[in-house]
Amino acid sequence: MAARWLQWAASIPAWRTPLGDRAEYYATNQPKDVWFLAGQFGDAGDDPENFRRVTVPVGRPVFLPIWWAFGTDDAPNGRPADAGVAYATLENDEEIDLPILEVVCRRKFTVDGVFGNPITTTGRSREVWMWANCVLLTGLTPGRHRLITSRAHVSEERPDAAAFVYLITIRG
Repeated sequence: MAARWLQWAASIPAWRTPLGDRAEYYATNQPKDVWFLAGQFGDAGDDPENFRRVTVPVGRPVFLPIWWAFGTDDAPNGRPADAGVAYATLENDEEIDLPILEVVCRRKFTVDGVFGNPITTTGRSREVWMWANCVLLTGLTPGRHRLITSRAHVSEERPDAAAFVYLITIRG
């Protein structure tokens, strides 16, 4: 799923990508069997309050890498050195801490980008590895859901952190 997410992100040019957090592009190139949330590049995008509003068709799992890295060099043996920690909570009638899935794709796979995409920047194929801390939501019922994600570096050299709120409406 993480490799598919990276391919999805590379399939959209920078001027139309939801990775820049422009809400009108959240539905761009979405596959039929899952809904990819855009993730974050460390800023709030268009919304100064860090709210990201998205409408998802009913019955689709929602996938989001909270913290991710990829590269064309040799894959790291474990977590990338600059990776931090990730958290996610789903708030509806109650607050539920979500499991964070660690995904490691050490065997390289092909990513086909379009010119100007924010992942590879080129229209050429690249062989990449990927590591990610992700959330996969399944079985969301119609209505509104609030997904809160956060990530932070744990080293003193990079004491930054970011938190984002996804206001997800599931529609039939």
